[in-house]
Amino acid sequence: METTTVYPIIKENTFYLIFGAEVVDTVLNHFLRWKSYPICGKKK
Repeated sequence: METTTVYPIIKENTFYLIFGAEVVDTVLNHFLRWKSYPICGKKK
C-alpha cells in the first residue's frame, strides 16, 4: 500500500493548515478505523 502519494496532497489541504498535522492524522486514523467496521454493525 502506497500512502506517500496521498499525504503530500493532504498537507496542502486547508484543514491541514487550520487544525494542524497531528489533529488531521488522528482524525484520518479514526476515520479509517471506523470505515473498517460494518456500516450496520453495533458494538456492545
